[in-house]
Amino acid sequence: MSNIDSIPALVREYDVHHALTLYPEWAWSIAALDKRVENRSGRSPVVAAARKLIGKPLAIHAGAKLVDVDGMRITARWEGWSFSHARATVVPARGPTAPATVETTIISKGPRRIELDTRLEQAIACSAIVAVVRPIEVLEPGAKRAPWHARDEYGIRFELVAALPRPITAKGAQGVWRLDGR
Repeated sequence: MSNIDSIPALVREYDVHHALTLYPEWAWSIAALDKRVENRSGRSPVVAAARKLIGKPLAIHAGAKLVDVDGMRITARWEGWSFSHARATVVPARGPTAPATVETTIISKGPRRIELDTRLEQAIACSAIVAVVRPIEVLEPGAKRAPWHARDEYGIRFELVAALPRPITAKGAQGVWRLDGR
């Protein structure tokens, strides 16, 4: 992956023209965890837009503010992820430096392990594009048909194309929107 630091660079690299804005914690769970379904009610215009975007790249945009990190954690735990948080005071061996508090968050599932040097809430990007996915189908309400699918909602199932190493700051818009502003 080349150094992607702007929306024009993202468009060039992945031929992506649309973005979907989600609450930041859910966008993060797509980029960092294994969330490959976005759930929506049947009346959501996002479901109709996703049907038109099957097979095409779609940028995942994290909205402006965190809404329900605890809800995302609970859902991730149902899907097999564990979360732990530690805080330690580090005392320098010598010198005038005062002791510092260090926080660590460890997220794991099977052999996969993510270590953050801060609290989860501080690591989640807001108002930024964090990943590129490709929608592959819309799951109907009914039985849970895939991990992260809420059985009473439509599920937009996708494959991850790329989790961006550095989020791209972008204002965004609700739902699905064009990256070129049209």
